[in-house]
Amino acid sequence: MSKLAPIIGIYGKAKIGKSSQLIELCHSGAIATGSSSALLPGQTFLGLPGVTSFIVDNLKALRKLVKVEAPKHKYFGIDYLTQIVNRSGRDWKSLNADIIGLIYEDMIPIRDKHGTCFCITLHEQEERISSNKRIRGGPQLPGQAPEEFSGYLDTVLRASNEETMELWPFVYWSISRPKWIAGDRLSIFPDICPMNIVAGLKLYGLEWKSPHSWMDGLSAKLHGELRGLSDITQWRDTVKPIIQIAQDKDINKYTLPLIKWAARNALHMTFYERARSVDKWLEVPNDVVIG
Repeated sequence: MSKLAPIIGIYGKAKIGKSSQLIELCHSGAIATGSSSALLPGQTFLGLPGVTSFIVDNLKALRKLVKVEAPKHKYFGIDYLTQIVNRSGRDWKSLNADIIGLIYEDMIPIRDKHGTCFCITLHEQEERISSNKRIRGGPQLPGQAPEEFSGYLDTVLRASNEETMELWPFVYWSISRPKWIAGDRLSIFPDICPMNIVAGLKLYGLEWKSPHSWMDGLSAKLHGELRGLSDITQWRDTVKPIIQIAQDKDINKYTLPLIKWAARNALHMTFYERARSVDKWLEVPNDVVIG
């Protein structure tokens, strides 16, 4: 039985790596965005020449695009949904209907019929009061949409910069806190895990391939080596020599951004595997709400 393709939302502060995550996941699919500059990480950080993308100005245009283009792809991303919503007028009732309709009326039927995996990025906003109701911190959307919108998603991840984390400062929170929305009904992502959508989905059981076959080979080799480590914090001693060999082999073909991309996927997959095999991989803060 094939795995259900999830509909994922990622929110967090600007310049934290959300767009890079989306581009990595959808490099062979397509992305709708409110800003062409948001896709520049694909050419710089990830070393990709280009990703199929569409610029949309408002929610109505986005919904039309999703209905036409998303069924053609295994992975479809929406980058910077917050900006698209902000350009869509001030009729809050109509906006809320389109925000929820995008998920409930457009994405879910396409996912169920065509198997498309959707991923959406948004900015974050802190806890606030709307119409005398408390709205937890979450995706930056108008009114009470953050709670309702998140409820229709399979996975809601908060991207956070935790500078005190020992292994990596940029992490996903997949369990709700009293003041922040998060959740993962398919149990794809451990809580407090390195930001890597691809690693989570591959271990979950979805098929995903790198832009080049040699990247998959390099990642598989590194993954095999890293799984044998008794202490994953010593990963640099394993990863660096293999990266150097790959880089020396053909600097024109095996460019450093692509090599690092393959190595990062191997490292994070190893972490995700170990996080699933123990009850408590990292110490969870006291304010975590389970469920």
